[in-house]
Amino acid sequence: GAQVALIGGDLSMGKALRARFPSVQIEQHVPPMAILSDPDAVDRIEAFVRAARAQYVLLAFGAPQSEIVAARLKAAGGIGGVGLCIGASIEFLLGRKSRAPIWMQRARLEWAFRLMSEPRRLWRRYLVIGPRIFLLTFSRKA
Repeated sequence: GAQVALIGGDLSMGKALRARFPSVQIEQHVPPMAILSDPDAVDRIEAFVRAARAQYVLLAFGAPQSEIVAARLKAAGGIGGVGLCIGASIEFLLGRKSRAPIWMQRARLEWAFRLMSEPRRLWRRYLVIGPRIFLLTFSRKA
């Protein structure tokens, strides 16, 4: 009986989730690609989450966009529920993407498996954008 607001994926993903979890009320919003470069897209996400009044808000699009949108939703105020930045989790749940072998998961190398699986899509995120976090972390401590 939980109420879930799903942001991301495609319409077939929402349909598959509703079929798999019929007792969960799932409302879905499919934003455009490059959400952060479209201020109206972020406004539409906020309006959707506000209207959905869900217990759980699942942000199913890539980092760091999902974290930035989550921070904006929190800052907007008046929005309840638990927000989770879940990336490709639903694609794994539905079997649309394969998880890394167990040994890679245990070695914390799942990112490398994903990079090898989708290099054209993920190379920039994993090799250029992602490592910037180390610069931010160490520069703040100095």
